[in-house]
Amino acid sequence: MNAEELLATASRTPATREGIAGLAERLPSGDLAAAVDQALAAHDIPAALALLLAQVEAGREVDIRQVCEAAPFADGLEEFAVLVGRSTGKVVDAILDLVESRRYGEPGDALALFLAVHLLGSRKCPPRLVSHLRCLARAQLEREDGLLLGLAARRVADPGLALLCGAWIELAGTREGAEAEKHALDLLQGPPSRVLPTRAAPVEETGLPVQRAEPKVGRNDPCPCGSGKKFKKCCGAEGAPAVEYAPVPQQLSPERLAQLRPHQLAALDFAQLTAPQLVEAARTFETFLMWQAADRAVAEIERRPDGSKGEVEPTRIALFHAACAADAVEVARAQLEQLVARGFDHPLDRLALELMDPKPSALRSIEAAAAEVLAHPEDTAAPFDFVHILLRRYPALAVFAVRGVLDARFPADSQSAMDGVEWARDRLLLPPDDPAWDAYHAVMRESLQAAPATPDEKLAAEAEGLRARSDEAAARAAEMERRMRAVETELTEARAQAEAAAAASLAPIDPEAVQRLRAKVDEYEGQIAEGNRERQTLRKQLADVSGRLTRTAAGPARSAGPETPPADPEEQEVPRPERLPVLVPTFAKAAEEALRELPPHLSREALRAVAALAGGDAHAWDQAKRLRRIADVWSARVGIHYRLLYRLDTDQGRLHVLDFINRKELDAKLQRWR
Repeated sequence: MNAEELLATASRTPATREGIAGLAERLPSGDLAAAVDQALAAHDIPAALALLLAQVEAGREVDIRQVCEAAPFADGLEEFAVLVGRSTGKVVDAILDLVESRRYGEPGDALALFLAVHLLGSRKCPPRLVSHLRCLARAQLEREDGLLLGLAARRVADPGLALLCGAWIELAGTREGAEAEKHALDLLQGPPSRVLPTRAAPVEETGLPVQRAEPKVGRNDPCPCGSGKKFKKCCGAEGAPAVEYAPVPQQLSPERLAQLRPHQLAALDFAQLTAPQLVEAARTFETFLMWQAADRAVAEIERRPDGSKGEVEPTRIALFHAACAADAVEVARAQLEQLVARGFDHPLDRLALELMDPKPSALRSIEAAAAEVLAHPEDTAAPFDFVHILLRRYPALAVFAVRGVLDARFPADSQSAMDGVEWARDRLLLPPDDPAWDAYHAVMRESLQAAPATPDEKLAAEAEGLRARSDEAAARAAEMERRMRAVETELTEARAQAEAAAAASLAPIDPEAVQRLRAKVDEYEGQIAEGNRERQTLRKQLADVSGRLTRTAAGPARSAGPETPPADPEEQEVPRPERLPVLVPTFAKAAEEALRELPPHLSREALRAVAALAGGDAHAWDQAKRLRRIADVWSARVGIHYRLLYRLDTDQGRLHVLDFINRKELDAKLQRWR
């Protein structure tokens, strides 16, 4: 079997026990790494995965580099664990590189980090592994993922990690944790047949829409081949070649397009895709770090005669920032060159690129960029962009910079910057809870004090109560830490005395006393972890309330119209829903087009309104109104002149955003809907 035949066979092989076992029996002898690389280069992920699994089924070893390159495209996680168990090379380093690429998501990261900790055995845990575990501990994890995190944290002696995931560590010590550990280790040690299904699961067909390659010909019409015979007696006779159909990818709906895997998207003829389809494809390629495919998609948009209404620059900017986040220096440089050629040249983008490959002049570049930001105070987003660039490359320096950009006018940006500080402390393996939180609370307090009187006194009281509770939680955590340090000192002294007594053959120190001290330390660590979780929740709630107060206070000042927006006759006041569950937003095509075409500040405001409504924000729902003529459609104001129209589907947990329109268009829109 030559290389082409092998790849064709692997591509057709179903990912079942019988399919992979059959392929394993037919594998040629010798190294198959080149064949797997060829499949990966062609984005034929099914073939690459089939070859890797077949090699393991045949008792061979596989290259961890190829495993980590193919795994994010697979439909499940269990195959990854099976392949890692038979991998060669720098396995732990490759797993950490995969986690850093952010292609796998939290479930994959939890399994990957657990496997990395297990494979280390008694070796010292590298700092970047501890850093990734800490970052994962701050995420909202599903139970099975939290169990894997807790199992990994139990093996890593890091006080900061213990504080962040104390609850998961406790759960990992139960029978449920033992079963989860056994399952993960069985995957690591077992053959593919242990995880593969016996038959291929039914899959919804996601192929392309097709149309006839030639116009349809009637049976009694002259044959188009020119023979002079009737079609039914010539090319349309029984046994003639089947009618050929040509794919029409431009007719792919957004839902069908989203169902295609990245390698299927890359195989499409980009020239036949519409500009919105190319933008969505570029975003998918960006997520999976398929840079060449993403660049091809953007280049195809550029070739369109109409320039596709400004889609090129935003897509290239997103691609540039994704490349920066993934440390893909050459990709980022190529994208920035394209942007500069089109007149988009921002000093912070140049700084981000330079700091990816820093030279001795980097400090001067940082100083120049900081001076540029200070010289343009009207660009209120630039200071926060600047500190986020520093946080990635120079986290310790950035921690100090963040303390200078906290701003009472922008509570959400300030909260995001402080979250970046905690991420930086995790990278630096410093204890959680940076002292800058005190400055953050002072900024939020200033925001509350500066806000003028508001009719919603309950909102102001809620904010003040949250601030007080946050201060109390901080005081409790500080006291618990002080007590824990004192007990740790006492415990260290007791252990030293025990060792000295043993060396001098004196009466040993009471082991129960040492155990009691250890129990006290564990108790204080648990209380501190609980306090930190409480403070994180309170901070986010306080930032949300402060932002709502700030927007309420600043709203009339930004408007050139009346302080109270005029009421629409189509809208009616109704009580807000009694239960405000979290809803998942979906966007109709009209809403997507409106958000892309309207000025960015209006689109951002509309998206903030969607997030507030979907998140069950009581203040947002108090402002919502139901339309009179179409009772199941709701309206939310965005500024003075715009309306967000949406429907609720509480059974499915959905908030369907229908459109975003000027209020003058409301009547005409309703006429079309009726």
